[in-house]
Amino acid sequence: MDCYFNSKEVNKDGENFNFNINLLRSWVRLMRIAIDKKAAFFITLFNLSHRKPAHKAIASFLLVGKITHIVCRKCLLNLRQTITHKVIKTVEVKVLTEIQKAKKGTVFFVESLLHIANAKAVSKALERLVAKGEIVRVATGIYVRPKQSKLLGNMIPTVEEIAKAIAKRDKARIVATGIFALNALGLSTQVPLNAVYLTDGAARKIMIGKRSILFKKTTPKNLAAIGQISKLVIQALKTIGFGKVEPHEEKKILGLLKKEKQKHLEHDIALAPEWIRKIMRKALKSNLR
Repeated sequence: MDCYFNSKEVNKDGENFNFNINLLRSWVRLMRIAIDKKAAFFITLFNLSHRKPAHKAIASFLLVGKITHIVCRKCLLNLRQTITHKVIKTVEVKVLTEIQKAKKGTVFFVESLLHIANAKAVSKALERLVAKGEIVRVATGIYVRPKQSKLLGNMIPTVEEIAKAIAKRDKARIVATGIFALNALGLSTQVPLNAVYLTDGAARKIMIGKRSILFKKTTPKNLAAIGQISKLVIQALKTIGFGKVEPHEEKKILGLLKKEKQKHLEHDIALAPEWIRKIMRKALKSNLR
């Protein structure tokens, strides 16, 4: 910090210096935490009278006791880069510490770490942790601390787990539909590339590698079912269609519904179309026996 301006650029009497408030605010904030806790304050000044705009002089006066240093622009810029790097490293350590507190396999979002720093700083810290192999980026703004397997290596959460984590973050309700609902109930061995969910949150499509999660906006009635099994059954039967349910499929569905809580099943039957109610009521009757 003992680098001084050329005498041609800085007048000793300081007559050519005027306050630049914007510059003052930015540099004072940086410098007060930069050099020493004993530093009283920094005042940054701008030489407005210099003939060459590209070489306008910046003088910074560090008042520590009776010592005054005039620091050149290059030193200030180098100092700014050093402090910025230290701040970023601090955010990175805090983000990693927060992530390590959670179980492996937990999904993290930029929004869930904003209590540490602003979105830009958190995003940069997460990207650095991805580069170091500490976490895995599964989609834009979505990260996970993966589980480890000796055979498979990093294991990230399933599409269903990621979808539920997104719904929890957005405080939205979701229910699987289409082929994905059939697969979840074991009525189909087909694994769809697109996992489709009905939601009362924002409609969007999120790419997870080669697969995707599609959230489709729907009416509150389609999300009113409370049984984890029965709500999937309603969506699966809608996908199969009226009059197209095979005997073995109905048997499978009734077996699953027997595991549903009685009060949940009764509640959800009232929300289903009449042809689906007839099937679901069979499970209700068998439970009463």
